Amino acid sequence: MTSLLEDIATVKNALSDLSETDEEVAGLNEEVDLILAQLQTLLAADAAYEGNLVIKNLTQLELALERISIGADDPGITVNGNVDIDNSDASLASSQASLTALLTKLKVVMGTATITSNSDVDLATLRYVTGGLSLSGTGAIAAAALTTVDGALAIDVAGDIFYPGLSTVSGGIVLSQTSTVTGVDFSGLTAGTFTTSTTGSEVNLPNAIIVKIPGVLPATVNLPKATEFVSTYNGAAQTDTTITVGGADATFDLNATGFTGTVTITSTGAVNLDKITTAVALNVNATEISAIGLTTIAGATTLSATTVDLSALKTTTDSLTLVGPTAVSLPELTTLEGGFVALQAESFSAPKYTTTTGTVDIKDGGTYELKSIADVTKILDFGNLTQLTLVGQVGDINVSTAVAMATLDYTGAQKTPVGPGVQDNTLRITAANASLTTLSFGEDSYLGFLDVDNSALTSLSTAGVIIYINVFDNASLETFDFGHSHLDGDNASEVTIVSNPKITAVDLSSLGKVKTVIIVDNILLTSIIAPASGSDQLAEPVAPISVIIGGNKLSGTYTPAVAATETSAYVPAAGTSAEITSFKTFITAYTGQTRTAPVDYDLRLDSVDNTATSATETVTLSSLLDADTVAHAGPDSDPTTLEDNQSDNGAPAGSFSGIGSGVNIANELALF
Repeated sequence: MTSLLEDIATVKNALSDLSETDEEVAGLNEEVDLILAQLQTLLAADAAYEGNLVIKNLTQLELALERISIGADDPGITVNGNVDIDNSDASLASSQASLTALLTKLKVVMGTATITSNSDVDLATLRYVTGGLSLSGTGAIAAAALTTVDGALAIDVAGDIFYPGLSTVSGGIVLSQTSTVTGVDFSGLTAGTFTTSTTGSEVNLPNAIIVKIPGVLPATVNLPKATEFVSTYNGAAQTDTTITVGGADATFDLNATGFTGTVTITSTGAVNLDKITTAVALNVNATEISAIGLTTIAGATTLSATTVDLSALKTTTDSLTLVGPTAVSLPELTTLEGGFVALQAESFSAPKYTTTTGTVDIKDGGTYELKSIADVTKILDFGNLTQLTLVGQVGDINVSTAVAMATLDYTGAQKTPVGPGVQDNTLRITAANASLTTLSFGEDSYLGFLDVDNSALTSLSTAGVIIYINVFDNASLETFDFGHSHLDGDNASEVTIVSNPKITAVDLSSLGKVKTVIIVDNILLTSIIAPASGSDQLAEPVAPISVIIGGNKLSGTYTPAVAATETSAYVPAAGTSAEITSFKTFITAYTGQTRTAPVDYDLRLDSVDNTATSATETVTLSSLLDADTVAHAGPDSDPTTLEDNQSDNGAPAGSFSGIGSGVNIANELALF
């Protein structure tokens, strides 16, 4: 290269003596400039310093400057050796500018590098150190281009230590001058650790405001003034550590994907743990906690914040305590082995959780959403909850101890394979549920037996599948809204409504495949509509059909039969009743089947007018049928000829015939 430069100089000198035209000179000058540009590129690519570079006094600096060009256009250099530079010697006082310029030319150090500076310097082109790197002094040392240190990085400087471009420090980073550091940024580091202790046991930066550090954190991280903390590493799982971030409204991001030890975090602001998927024992105290990726907690855990997001949590194998949240939502939780406690929470939602193991304890009077309850004692305040939602109840549930429950939203799980009597789960509401005013069912609910007995309900709406429904002695119940259905392959449906003094109307027209209807002793009941009777809505001929209605407040009219005389024809009895007409369609649909099981019915009216008199009577239909001896005998005036008798009420008493019964044979049904 030296020879080439000498040749260029000779050419330039020769050009000055030429007498050629200006155009020829200009052309030669352009060629020379091109050669110089190419040479500069070559020098930039291959600039190297052989041996160790040591600068601790003026003589060493001058010798170095003979071999290293420090002009603005001069290239960075690779030092094939170690670097040891210290600008604190008095002899360097007048040459600090040159030394500073030389530092900007360090590009690669093929060995160790030690930089000590008592003034601000910029290692502007330093990218790679194959050994260890040590930075110290009272001045700030910038190194924006630095990406890799194969050894350890030791830092003993004050102020902001910002190296966001640094990606690898294989030997780890140790920061010594902790109390004077105001900020740390190693946010680009993907390999290496950071500590402020040579033992690697702590990070203690009492005055740092911004801290962005990599690696598996040491046992203690103390940042009492930090307002921003970021742990950038997402490699190996985090081991035992205690982290304190105390600046006002601090932000906190920890990018590890798992905790294998006990992790304790205290922060004045929100804590972001969204990349964590597994934890052992976790203790966090903050204003908000977000751990939306956390699926498993294997150790005793306490999380204190006004908002805690554990939306991916599936399993806990030890106790889990939340302090502060007023609402808890765990949409993926399936297994709760230890106790769950959230005493400030007014609601607990875990729609995939069944109370087989573990316990749940929230604020008294709270609301619960669960998949299923296998053991009500697992809900520690079951007696005080006010609202319970079950989205897939398996098996029976006894809610009698839920004495404060005002609302029950029930969805039962289907039992398979479907067969007669297989869907046998039971729900019973009793007088013990004195606070229950709202009972509802999910559209996809499956329930074998519903008993509502002496409840405080004022209305009852059904949905889903209910095979047997029994409603007894409910003093406040006023209205029904039947929206449930049968279950193909199981038994036909049954409806029993007895002694509900405020009910005025019952509409069963939405129900199909009904085999039993018993509606008696509801003293204000004035209207009943029979179940559906379309051909595809009837129970099969093997199902015994039974309808008993009486002791209500159903009205109608009855006109007694008039016996035939020698000069006048027999006039049959007749009656009117919306209820009997409705059930006549239902009953005749069944009797029209080719059946293997009986069809029994007894339809009684409670306030009937005898149209043969001028007065308006309010007597029972049974009494008028009993008194109508002409109808007993029929057109032939012979009561022993049963086939043409219009009424059987002169026959011996029985559950479906005789004295005191209502419409219970085809001839009586034909009267209406």
